[in-house]
Amino acid sequence: MLAQYVRSRMLLGKQALSRKGDSAALEHFRSALQPPKNLGEAKHLLANQSELYYWIGKSYEALGHRVDATTWWERAAHQHGDFQRMSVCDVSEMTYWTGMAELSLGDREKASRIFESIYVYSVELEGTTPKIDYFATSLPTMLLFDEDLALRNRAQARFLRAQALVGLNRTHEAATLLEEVLHLDRNHTGAADLIGQLGIVPAGAG
Repeated sequence: MLAQYVRSRMLLGKQALSRKGDSAALEHFRSALQPPKNLGEAKHLLANQSELYYWIGKSYEALGHRVDATTWWERAAHQHGDFQRMSVCDVSEMTYWTGMAELSLGDREKASRIFESIYVYSVELEGTTPKIDYFATSLPTMLLFDEDLALRNRAQARFLRAQALVGLNRTHEAATLLEEVLHLDRNHTGAADLIGQLGIVPAGAG
């Protein structure tokens, strides 16, 4: 429920920004940052929130509040690691937004290093044999077969690689990978959202 609420607010915020509704966008992003208690869920203390921080910064930038925008981008840039699927990881899809924050702060060299590290990690991830921790008490999807785990692993690795390529201005290659991700997992919200953000029309659409 929490993930759906946050994603909905994020999408509404991005739509508002694209329509010059900068104040409304900021409200949506802040609501995603502080979800209502009646959802019955809370973010893990180790969860990376660089995407939210980045977009709050973009909202302040659109409003002409450059100092506030810089403050939020710096928060995003200082986010390291993540907590996903009951474990801590050094690289996740949130790492991309740390790189984007560095770009917004004007540090292209640091941003490039981040995107390159995501790319390298994605290659390593795709070459690993995925395993599931059956002692985990909460998982977004409980996959019981190796084939499913491998498919999920491959889709996530290619999504991370696509993010890295977008950050490195290799958008055409990224678009191809995002299409592959959605072919592997049509419910991959990260790939769908990034395709929408880039204005890519999925193959076969229309």
